[in-house]
Parts: sequence; structure tokens; C-alpha cells
Amino acid sequence: MKKGKRGEKSFSSSGIGEILTQSLTMDQIAHLLDVVFAAEDTGRYSDGFKKADPDMAKTVERVLAMNSGEIPGPKSGRVASNQRILEHWNSLWERWDTIVLDVGDEEGEYAVQDAHWESPYFDGYALAADLDEIAADMVGVIDGVYNLVKDPDLFQTAMEEINSNISSYPEWMGEEEGCRLGKNATRCVLRWLWLASHKDLHPGRTFLAKVYELEDEFDMVDLDDDESIAFFAKLPDAVCREIYECFGNGKRREKRDDVYSK
Repeated sequence: MKKGKRGEKSFSSSGIGEILTQSLTMDQIAHLLDVVFAAEDTGRYSDGFKKADPDMAKTVERVLAMNSGEIPGPKSGRVASNQRILEHWNSLWERWDTIVLDVGDEEGEYAVQDAHWESPYFDGYALAADLDEIAADMVGVIDGVYNLVKDPDLFQTAMEEINSNISSYPEWMGEEEGCRLGKNATRCVLRWLWLASHKDLHPGRTFLAKVYELEDEFDMVDLDDDESIAFFAKLPDAVCREIYECFGNGKRREKRDDVYSK
């Protein structure tokens, strides 16, 4: 008897749903579901959906309610399950990581050489632009994904990796200028830190301490000044007052009066 290839499943060992996803296009699967949901009393499947995947069941229930007009749809016109949100989020991070892994390579994308007789140099502006393009997609889902990821230090770790990789360039490449993140990436970093702080007893103090930590630890990567100011200005009034009080204490006092300090 012939054996199948390792990792492959026979039709008898696979669920019908998995077989269909391998046998039909996404358009065909969409048409199939249209026919099934139009012809059947979908309520009869409710318990089965919940048993198979509560996240899926909740999403399907919401989509059906929107389609019937029972509840209004979201402004974006799309509903996504938690798993679908995480799938999208992880795909964005794969792109982000691919870019960051290239930083530090003397022959990589961000080691620019204007002429063959000139020495290459690190292009922090190009790095910031590429990361900001990805961050533009992250901004729209960051609130919904924070509790799913469960990693309050996610963006601090990301900045640490950028800082470390830039530092690995040889000194003659001019890496001392580092990289200033764009507006979208800055907004993502600050929003993530705020989500990790806003439920604390003193959220302003906690949030400010996290931002200071980034400023103190990393010398090769920084946040956009204008976007940082805009973010702080939009925080709740009570939080803003708490933060301003912190500015007047300890070693940070002199930075409060420094016009070049964000």
C-alpha cells in the first residue's frame, strides 16, 4: 500500500470545511455560503458554531445581524473575528521584522551609496518611511488588538531591535544620526504605551515614565517630535495635569524649559 506524503491528510481524515478551502476559490466559497445561509435557518447552527469556535460564532452572529438590519454596521463596513484581526496584525509584523532584520547589513537596503567611489552610509529616512507605511495599517487596529496580543512591551522591544541593529553598522557609515520614526510609527508606539498605562492608579505618571524610558535607553532611534506633542495634548485633562506636575520634579525639570525638548 502506498503511503501519502508526510503532512498531507486524506479526504477521510479531513473535515469537509478544510477540503472545500483546498478545492474552491475564495469567490466560490463566498457564493457557497450565500446559498447556504439563504436557504437554511441559521439559528439551528448556533450551538455548533459556539462549540467549534466561540470567536467565529460571535462574528458570524454579528455579520448576520448586520445583514438583516438588526444592528448597524461599523463605519469601515467590515467585521472581523479576533483571529482574523490577529492574522492581519501578524502579517504586518512579519513585514516590519523583515525590514528591521535588514538594518545593520553593510550591503543591505539601508546602506546607501550615492556613487561607486563614495563610502556607503546609513539612510535613516528611508528606514523610517518604510516602517511608517506599515504603521499606517497598524494604527487602525491597534486598540482592538492590544488585549489579544498581551504584550505591553511589544513596541519597546521593537525599538530596542532597531536601536541595536543601527548600532551594528560600522562607525564610518555615519550611523550616529540614527533614525527618527515617522508620525504613524510614533503614534503606534505611544498608543501602545498608553494602553499599557491608562488603567493604573496614576496613568499619567506611569505613561510618562514609559516614554522617558524609551528616551533614556535608545540613542539610535527616536519618536517624531510633532506627533509626540499632539498625542500628549489629546490625553484627558486630568492626565495632562498629572504629567505637567511630573515635569516640575527631579532631573526632568530642566527639560520642561528646554524649547528643543518635546
